[in-house]
Amino acid sequence: MTRIYTRSGDCGQTSLCGGERISKGDLRVECYGQLDALEVALGAARLASKNMPQIEEAIVKATHELHVAGRILSSTPQSKWHQTALSPSELESEIDRFSAQLPPLTGFVEIGFNAAELALHQARVQCRFCERLCVRLSQSEPEDEALRAQLLPWLNRLSDLLFTMSRTATVKPSSDQKFAQSKVESV
Repeated sequence: MTRIYTRSGDCGQTSLCGGERISKGDLRVECYGQLDALEVALGAARLASKNMPQIEEAIVKATHELHVAGRILSSTPQSKWHQTALSPSELESEIDRFSAQLPPLTGFVEIGFNAAELALHQARVQCRFCERLCVRLSQSEPEDEALRAQLLPWLNRLSDLLFTMSRTATVKPSSDQKFAQSKVESV
């Protein structure tokens, strides 16, 4: 492709990998559009984490996997582009590695102590939004095995990893995690 514009989407249609044309208003397009927003949020978190090499490395790995997730969403279940693999277990290993450095979680975590922590929380919130949209897509397309069996668990673990890394970004080796004093009353 020598130019970025094709004019083929000017009337509200776009192509999935494999060539199938669908509406830009389709839930599948919304899902991969929000996945694109997640990649931007991860980029901001990476930039804010430049002085935290373990976090930056984990973000780079997650961003590469995010492209695999995009292939699942930007193709139909019948497409060869759809046949790919995401590994939630790799994210679980990263979560365990970061968690080993943290104090126990005893309450709601306060947010806003530094740019890296805030950017990681923003990425986590975007990841949860993507996950909810993908749940809706999996409910409307139950035949999409890769979406249900791979992408949903992967997004769930990614948001857990982002939360864990946000905690890591705020904890100094000699300090305690700051927890919000919740005013939530039991019912």
